[in-house]
Amino acid sequence: MSEHNYFGLAAKVAINKRPEDFIVNVAEVEAKCAKTRKERAVLNQPEAVPARVEYNKLRQTLFNLIAEAKNTEIRTTHQTAEVRHIETVISDLLRNKKVSTAELRLGDERSYEHRLVVAESELKAAREALVDWQRANSAAARNLANFDGKARLAELQTELGL
Repeated sequence: MSEHNYFGLAAKVAINKRPEDFIVNVAEVEAKCAKTRKERAVLNQPEAVPARVEYNKLRQTLFNLIAEAKNTEIRTTHQTAEVRHIETVISDLLRNKKVSTAELRLGDERSYEHRLVVAESELKAAREALVDWQRANSAAARNLANFDGKARLAELQTELGL
């Protein structure tokens, strides 16, 4: 294996001997590409899809979008309830810790302190999950609102007599 790279030297010699190999005419290349695209478009005509197949595909897409919107909304509501529950647990732990401190039950106080640390980390994770689900919920609602097949779906329904 050679340690030296002679490509730069070879390229200089090739450019000096045959400069036409290194000059690109962009207009000529674009013209050839346009011609090739036209030829391929003629050869690769899209197949006509029956109306019923297209209708079923659009209905399935709409159904999936609706289901995703409902599911993410339910999951977001559930995650919100989980965050509220953890906040309630934390407030109960704080209240119990305060009571145990007042009654000089130091073992209980320490136990509540450890539980508080765990509950606060759970709260942080639950809030992060809530933010993720809220983002997913808004994306699902946006996808459902931006579904562009409603007009074609109505057109296919009248065409198929549904």
